[in-house]
Amino acid sequence: MPFLRPYLLREFGEERVIVSTDAAAAYPSLSTVVVISTADVYGIEFERASESDAVVACDALSREQSMEAKARKAGARRILILRSAPVVGTGMTGYPRRLVGRVASGVFMQIDGADGRRSVVHATDLALAARLLVEKSTAEGVFNVSDAADPTVGELAEALAFRLGQKRIFKLKASWARWLQCKRNLARRRLERTISIARLCAETDFSPVPVTEYLRSHVYDSSSL
Repeated sequence: MPFLRPYLLREFGEERVIVSTDAAAAYPSLSTVVVISTADVYGIEFERASESDAVVACDALSREQSMEAKARKAGARRILILRSAPVVGTGMTGYPRRLVGRVASGVFMQIDGADGRRSVVHATDLALAARLLVEKSTAEGVFNVSDAADPTVGELAEALAFRLGQKRIFKLKASWARWLQCKRNLARRRLERTISIARLCAETDFSPVPVTEYLRSHVYDSSSL
């Protein structure tokens, strides 16, 4: 996630941030490596998934294991794996980026009965979680990271619409949606994809800002999200 670099720099400083674990081999005295992974390792649908829950074979898990292996090969004495919820922030990718595009273009519609909850986290809080764990010398292993608020798809879309200049979101009854092209999205929209951050909060004083609140209240410059 290259777009996270500015957020990590604010927390750690230039001299402490190595964006790629490939570069870690150049630092033989490296003590701690933070691997930014994703909650996608828990599968397509999961509710309050914890770090001890089963993971599924997927590209996200392969990347996580590959980065961990590179860090160990580089001689890291401590590895922190952050399984992040989808990240909202300037330059974001994946699900949040697609949702922004749909809201901005007016394609997204609220559909009754299609409002599953999704864990998300702002990039600022993901970087903060990384710093807090690095500073906790006894912390090690896998940690889930989210804003702990788990907004519904509709709540997240409404907050994004607010940030995009009060974009209007149309609402549709589920009975109507079944007869339109958007009926293909009904099952996907109902999915619950939430994770627990109990372990992270037990290890640190992590207290994230809900993404929906951040989008509505944060003072941005013209190019930021």
